[in-house]
Amino acid sequence: MEPKDIQARRDLSLSLNFGIIFLAFVVANAWVLQMSASSDLGSAQQVAMTVFVVVVNFMILLGFDNAVQSWKAVSEDFGNDESKWAELQRKGPYGLFRVIVAIVPLAVTITTVIAIFS
Repeated sequence: MEPKDIQARRDLSLSLNFGIIFLAFVVANAWVLQMSASSDLGSAQQVAMTVFVVVVNFMILLGFDNAVQSWKAVSEDFGNDESKWAELQRKGPYGLFRVIVAIVPLAVTITTVIAIFS
């Protein structure tokens, strides 16, 4: 297998990884918001939903961070490939992206917990 084929498989794997994590993020949080909005939750149910939201979003945060770190590692593994794609990947703002993918799940967790208890 040629190096470009290996790289293409890595890129596809990382894209699927990030996409699946994002899908889980959207579905889990949409489900919690729908459950909290459509029914009158008791205090035990509110606590259970809060624990669920915090745990799921923490796991998703770790998954997002791992995906970004993996993408950065793969981008540094292009070798002497001088393609525009490789050049673009090497210049990616991975630190900023890690901050953003950390802030979004935290903000969603906070707002979802507020929605559960309101």
